[in-house]
Amino acid sequence: MAKRENPDYTQTTFRIPKKLSRQINRVLMDLADSGVEMDRSDLLGELAGAFIRLSSEVGAVEALEQLKNLGTQMDE
Repeated sequence: MAKRENPDYTQTTFRIPKKLSRQINRVLMDLADSGVEMDRSDLLGELAGAFIRLSSEVGAVEALEQLKNLGTQMDE
């Protein structure tokens, strides 16, 4: 069943910077090239799920800090 028709799903709209949107598209293309087919909502679901699991272990504030630090470490 398509997500649009699935009552367990809801449509959400949010705004992100254009640069981030292009980066997400590149990551999705890289995944597809490696045989992993997913769309933006699948990727967001995976990332949000990981954040929720981490926050249940260390708390939401600490989970957010860990993710921010991960991004900083990757930029270095």
